[in-house]
Amino acid sequence: MALTVSFYENVKYNSMKTWKLTGKNRLIKVVAPLSAITNNLGYVTQEKFIDGLTPLQIERDLGLKPKMLITGAKIYRLMRLPKLEEFESRLSTSFPGGSVFEWQKITEQEFKERDFWPPGKGFPQWQVTTKIPVELISSLLPYEPYSIRKK
Repeated sequence: MALTVSFYENVKYNSMKTWKLTGKNRLIKVVAPLSAITNNLGYVTQEKFIDGLTPLQIERDLGLKPKMLITGAKIYRLMRLPKLEEFESRLSTSFPGGSVFEWQKITEQEFKERDFWPPGKGFPQWQVTTKIPVELISSLLPYEPYSIRKK
């Protein structure tokens, strides 16, 4: 009996092949300085995409809410990699929320009431759907560029 794997599962498997716990391919979470990480991590990306960027450049490139990182940023690394059932692929930061076709399905009222998340530069993004331990690796001031650390 042959096992069948869906296209979506293949996307997830291929994503997982690029992840590491150290170096430029490790998964990171970016938050505003006063934000605390609770329960599920939400959206994560790889460290290489924010290397050399200031908080406002990170905000722009990841498609975060405008002025979310105006006072700086905190960068966390995941202490372990998500398992297949612990994340969803959300395409790239070009698609806020990972939705490509959702805009065709919402009403005008829903559009007016929704939070605004602008498109980013197209970096891969994943939504972690369970609690995974993290470690703070950097606290950035507003005009301080991020640089990849060895840890």
